[in-house]
Amino acid sequence: MKDKFNLKEIITLSVTLFLICSLAAVVLGFANSITETKIDENNKAALEKSLKVTMPEASDFQKMFEDGVVPDAEVFSDVGKNTDVYEAKDGDGNVVGWCVTTVVNGYKPGISLVIGINKDLTVSAIDIPPSHSETPGLGGNITTDWFKARFAGKSSVVIVKRPASADNEVQAITGATMSSRAVAEGVNKSLEIVKAISEEGDEPENE
Repeated sequence: MKDKFNLKEIITLSVTLFLICSLAAVVLGFANSITETKIDENNKAALEKSLKVTMPEASDFQKMFEDGVVPDAEVFSDVGKNTDVYEAKDGDGNVVGWCVTTVVNGYKPGISLVIGINKDLTVSAIDIPPSHSETPGLGGNITTDWFKARFAGKSSVVIVKRPASADNEVQAITGATMSSRAVAEGVNKSLEIVKAISEEGDEPENE
């Protein structure tokens, strides 16, 4: 006896398969939406925490260049791409400094940094979220308090392998010079951006 499907069976199977696929797509889309919302909320909370850590005197952080318009100077080339700048204000609305978020590449790509910069153009503090791929016990030590504290008060940074002897020097993590230099690169870039912003603010108004 020959097996064969009649037209009715083919239509029934096609409709059933279509309904199953549609239902699966709806469920996956709903789950993805919930997941994305939760991730966005977590990222926002983590950013707010890092901003506060790096500029504790501030109570309000206003993102600059939100309209996508940035100065033509080369120093601003990464702003709006992998770099954002926040104006930090106290409870009275006075500017107490700036916070810069940026991403640099160490031994592996994707080190996120948050750098607080005082009005005197020195580093207030830096924060490095643990979501990076640097080697645990080596480059992974960039997130330790003792390493991050080495950048406080600096107006520029040079990484050295020996104990720091000059005001702008920061001793690298043993066995993780590349990771240390990546952090310094992000800090120096942030300082340059804020210096340029500060200089623009000091320009006299046209009469």
